[in-house]
Amino acid sequence: MDVNQNSTTYNSTVSNLKNLFKLHRFNFPRYQRDYSWNTSNIDDLIEDISNASKNSELMLGQIVLAKDKNDTRRYYEEKKFSNQNSNVVEVVDGQQRLTSLTMIILSLIEKDRGIHWYENTDEKAKNFRNWFLLEDDNNGAMQNRLRLATSQNQKIWDIILEPKPLNKKTDDYNQIAKKELKDGDTTLWETYCYVQKIIENFEEAKLNKLIRIVLNHDKADEYDTCINCNILIAEDAENGHLLFERINTKGTQLNSGDLIKSHLYVVLKDRRENDESIDLVMKEWESFETNFIEGEQLSDYLYHWLLANFGDKSPLYSVNDDDTDDVMNMLSNKNQVFKCFKSLITNKCNEGDPQKIILNIIIQLRYCSEIYNAICNPNAIESSSNDVQVPDMRFGNTKYANSIKSDLTHLSKLNVKQPRFFLLGVFFALSDTAKKRDKLKSPKEVTFSTYEKDLYVVSKMTLILFLKFSIARESTNTIREEFLKILTTVWRKVDENARHGNDVVVQIKNELSSLIKNKITDEEFKLSFITRNDIQNYLGLVILGELENAMRLDKNVDPIQWYERVRTNGREQQKYQLEHIYPQKKDSSYSEDLKTHGIEDKEIDDSDENIKNIGNMTILEKEKNRIASNKPFNDKKNDEAYGHQDDGFCERYIHMLLFRDKNFSEKQTHTYADFKLLATHYHNKFEKFLNIDNILNLLKYNQ
Repeated sequence: MDVNQNSTTYNSTVSNLKNLFKLHRFNFPRYQRDYSWNTSNIDDLIEDISNASKNSELMLGQIVLAKDKNDTRRYYEEKKFSNQNSNVVEVVDGQQRLTSLTMIILSLIEKDRGIHWYENTDEKAKNFRNWFLLEDDNNGAMQNRLRLATSQNQKIWDIILEPKPLNKKTDDYNQIAKKELKDGDTTLWETYCYVQKIIENFEEAKLNKLIRIVLNHDKADEYDTCINCNILIAEDAENGHLLFERINTKGTQLNSGDLIKSHLYVVLKDRRENDESIDLVMKEWESFETNFIEGEQLSDYLYHWLLANFGDKSPLYSVNDDDTDDVMNMLSNKNQVFKCFKSLITNKCNEGDPQKIILNIIIQLRYCSEIYNAICNPNAIESSSNDVQVPDMRFGNTKYANSIKSDLTHLSKLNVKQPRFFLLGVFFALSDTAKKRDKLKSPKEVTFSTYEKDLYVVSKMTLILFLKFSIARESTNTIREEFLKILTTVWRKVDENARHGNDVVVQIKNELSSLIKNKITDEEFKLSFITRNDIQNYLGLVILGELENAMRLDKNVDPIQWYERVRTNGREQQKYQLEHIYPQKKDSSYSEDLKTHGIEDKEIDDSDENIKNIGNMTILEKEKNRIASNKPFNDKKNDEAYGHQDDGFCERYIHMLLFRDKNFSEKQTHTYADFKLLATHYHNKFEKFLNIDNILNLLKYNQ
């Protein structure tokens, strides 16, 4: 059945397993992922087949293919496929299933016909060989039906399908083959060995059923289940990739990175780049992808990279004034990432050599991803070759760098992502300024330490902005557009050949200052700060942590380092924790103790309901927090938990508010009336020390 889906032409049909393999030669294009199925995936597939009910149809999902006459001709010329009339198709979607099915088929043939099936001359062995595994060109030459995406996997596949030595057993042969695969990813080989093993151990009845279903299902008197696939075959490679994009942008099968990688392959192929050029680009992209553990992280980065470069004077792409709204709408959410990249790559490739342009974009992406990961996870620790944990040195170890790390850590705790692209864009602008001013050739000559004072100001103001939004419970949805406007202005400033990075920072500071002062009024902020009774631990820790260090810096005392280095999990762990003065959990004797101090039931009830008010919070080291536990206030303030009887507490300026004021120092309890009093103290300190006009002085910035 011919189908036209939004101008994408393809044929849809249902095919059984034998016809699927017999009628096609499969080429897995270079943009496809490496084989990645694990043993659990294999178990599920085999169980689905072997547990199928009698006289039923087992559907193995959808396979998307694309015809490509140029590929057929090219493979014939390169003798990849000997038969020039071979029906070569590009596997657009379904390579994991096709590869896994072929391994299962091969293992079943080896079990049914023996491991030397290749040399077996009986009719059944020849049929199995020609239907499923190899192509006979009628001249005595046999070619694999599958051409895998990477050279490593193709090497493994050739080893798997090559004739077994007549004097070797399966285990002996596998050991010999394994020695040939010392380097590179061997997932494909390991999975093949696993398939061999489980089929070898099948009980006879189950094995015979599997052989009957998979290998002999075309004979009406021998099969009890029919294995079918829904096959979509596009008329050409271009239509195949359009179909691939539409299928995967509507669902959740692939992330933006997969789609972009596919598009890069199509662009290079359409422009007649040779296999070596395409392979180089694919390897560079795959190297870049290793900076991200999950596809979702990669999608976030690609989206934020586009946003960070937004502006009519951005060196990445120029946006005319008339087109700004269109581009901003296109960047309205992550679902548009692929569309934006596709447009960007098309426009850039019209300017010169496509391979060089694409490689340059990938190199930028890879370098900037290191900066981005530092912004997202500033406390990461990298492991050196001798397994000694060392801190990420992109920040350095100055007081400015440590404050930037603290700001970025607190932003991550607020669970907001807008600052990531904004700070990345600021770094881009400062980096571009440095390259123009100092005529730097490599972007790697510009690091965090190059502009640590400037980045300190920007990161601190960005944190204050989002902290005030979080406390006031205001939506941050509008901040993205505000940040894009700021970046547009900044790129114009850079384009004016500003001689100093400070010129750019002054522009950013003025824009951020206006946002902080105008988005939330002082009255709204104060009301939320003092009365909110749902402050979560992470927010309380960020509020009090910022206050603590601001007060310390005002006295020219080094800020607290919130994290300490550990080796157990490759990250720095939190050293300080949030302490609830009136405990979150208390036993029945606690209420009785309060009543002995003249506390009424109503105030106890109010305290229970408002435990998460900022006025019931302070900061303790992890060990002292454990000691404090759920003790009454009078017990905690007089023992080592709060450290009132020694000088230890003096290093915590926030904690001192509990004792410096007579209203607290003379109290035996801490309940709701005290919450509001302490919250007011905290607010006053916030306004004094974290006021925008004072930020530049926190680290003696101007000295």
